[in-house]
Order: sequence, then structure tokens, then C-alpha cells
Amino acid sequence: MEAADRAASVIGAIVGLAGLIVSIYFSLRQARTNDVTVRASGRGATAVRGNVVSNAFGSRSRVSGAINNGAPAPSPPFAAGEIQAQGEGALAAGGDVAGNAFGEGSEVEGR
Repeated sequence: MEAADRAASVIGAIVGLAGLIVSIYFSLRQARTNDVTVRASGRGATAVRGNVVSNAFGSRSRVSGAINNGAPAPSPPFAAGEIQAQGEGALAAGGDVAGNAFGEGSEVEGR
């Protein structure tokens, strides 16, 4: 009985150590894949890593009322890379784009 207890303790320690190693491996792997560069260049250019929801872009643009798009979806997982908006008024988003007013004098009215 004592030998079985010792064997179970050793097996439990080995399994726990293996779990710790796997956890560290995937944590480091996830950190590397989230290496995303976000860059905007040009007059009025906008680059966003995540979601762009209920914003007004441009002079005299507006979002009014309650914009009900439901709960915003979580931003997607990002692979290493770049989100880049280049040029006048350019927009780049790594996630969803919803309920936004783009351009001079544009408007989005909530319901």
C-alpha cells in the first residue's frame, strides 16, 4: 500500500510538471502571435487593432442616438503582421467595423 502511495505521488508530480511545461509553451507561443504592428499614415488616416464601432470620422460627421449593435463581438485573434492605413482618409481595422459615420457631414442615427 505504501509503494502504491509513493508511485501515485511520483506520477502526480510528473503529470503536474508536464502540465506546467505545456502551459508555459502555449503562453509564449500566444505572445509571439500577438505581435501586430498598427500604422496609419496620411491626412485623416486611422488604423485600429480591434473593432471600430459607433465612431464619427470626418468634419461635421456624427453618430447620434443609441447605436444598438448588440454586444460587440470580441476582436479576432491576431496573427503576427501589420494593420496599415495609408493615404488621405484611409481606415484599416483588425476587427469588425459597424455603426460608423465616414466622410464629411456623414451621420449614423441610432434606433
